Amino acid sequence: MYFPTTKWTLLAQASVNGETAAREALELLCRRYWTPISPVPYMHRLRDTGQRLLMVSGRYDPTFWYEFTDEMFRNLRDEGIRLETFVLPCGHYSLELAPFALPAALRLGLFLFEALA
Repeated sequence: MYFPTTKWTLLAQASVNGETAAREALELLCRRYWTPISPVPYMHRLRDTGQRLLMVSGRYDPTFWYEFTDEMFRNLRDEGIRLETFVLPCGHYSLELAPFALPAALRLGLFLFEALA
């Protein structure tokens, strides 16, 4: 696995050259380091498979805001991916806890039943 070296010039730019330059540098850093763990760069690989995709999400997630999740859902659909979403009124850490675990598990079970039938 390859990890690029830290871009210290971008870090310096983010802290020294004013608000606009800082915002641009921060956006570039986030894109560079988020890309390996984000599903967005790999969306095109799903497009031609014909597979359905289920994504379960929490609407009130302090770690990954729902507006970004919703944007990812739109991007997946724009790519022509057969996406089904199931959004619960919780954060992603709460998805494993009652009462949210039950509807999430039922939806996943139904999805698998339909996909494997």
